[in-house]
Amino acid sequence: GRLAADPELLVVNANSEFQSIADLQNAGRELNGAITSLGASTGICALLIGDVYDISWTPVTHEGSSEAILSVIRGDTDFVMPDSQTVLAEIENGDLRPILGVYNEPRIEALPDVPMAADDGHTELNAALPLARDIAAPPGLPEDVKSTLTQAFNDSVNDPDFQAEIQEADLILDPLDDQETASAVAETLEIHRQYEDLFREALESQ
Repeated sequence: GRLAADPELLVVNANSEFQSIADLQNAGRELNGAITSLGASTGICALLIGDVYDISWTPVTHEGSSEAILSVIRGDTDFVMPDSQTVLAEIENGDLRPILGVYNEPRIEALPDVPMAADDGHTELNAALPLARDIAAPPGLPEDVKSTLTQAFNDSVNDPDFQAEIQEADLILDPLDDQETASAVAETLEIHRQYEDLFREALESQ
């Protein structure tokens, strides 16, 4: 099953010269994008957004998402693409400014004024980029075990006490059952296959 799919954000330093995607497109120089790796969500998001919006950038790898985010706050890099939950505090305290959001909802509830990729017609990114919180098991799982685990997952996400804890923690809960999750994963993979050459070229250049 899937617990949620967190929105992804392209964020810059709050004092950055870049106010919009158009500013990034017309930067007049190669931008430095903070990532953890090209295979991580920060790298995949930056690759796809860079390709779709024709933004010229160079990946700058960091040991973890906290370091990548900090590099943007320090001004060492120009942007980073984490999930929204990771950077809400930095946005609220004025260290970072969101430029673009990607989510399967029309707006990000906590950041309703952030422009969305879907506004530009890039609805395919809604399935390709949000950070899915899936729970999986090995292939070939016996049917009775799968049924037990699936039922336990469904019972858990529908439990009022669990939902209250999620809400109190200010986290996103948008669950899918096992069949819906399988369909969502298949859709994501199908979109990613369309960018196979982009991923391969980027990985080979490292």
